[in-house]
Amino acid sequence: MDISSHLDFAAPPDEVYAMMTDQRYLEEVCVASDSISYHVSAAGSTTQTSQTLPAPDSAARFTGPQLTVNDEIVWGDPSSDGSRSGTVTMTVLGQPVTFKGGIRLSPGGRRSVVEVRGDLKVAIPLRGRKLEEAAAPAVMAGYRTQQEVGDRWLARSASPRESEEA
Repeated sequence: MDISSHLDFAAPPDEVYAMMTDQRYLEEVCVASDSISYHVSAAGSTTQTSQTLPAPDSAARFTGPQLTVNDEIVWGDPSSDGSRSGTVTMTVLGQPVTFKGGIRLSPGGRRSVVEVRGDLKVAIPLRGRKLEEAAAPAVMAGYRTQQEVGDRWLARSASPRESEEA
């Protein structure tokens, strides 16, 4: 199932990239996602998160009350305008669920846009498509959380610059 998400941040691409590869930002996203537990790593252009979350009601009868979602983003080098592309891989521990796709950060919108597009796959014969449709809203909610946390993060980091410029 094709899934896409569009994030729009009020900061230039280099600042958005720095945020999205900052371990503290990733931890804030995990906390805002109501993670039961989480582990985050950010090393250079690669970020990894592992979050144990309450299972969505639509999946809980198949998965149990909790899911551990592992996510990895590997970013490429910047272009002259600051844009970057990368890969996104998400798996659910012990479940036949994967999301594989691309991510692109570029100038636009309020100052930067992040586009995520990929294929959500639940590899269960006959039921896979229905479970993909049930899982898609949870995946999209994760990106909405990144937008909300990112907006707060960037507002905090902009405040000292704005007072210095005044």
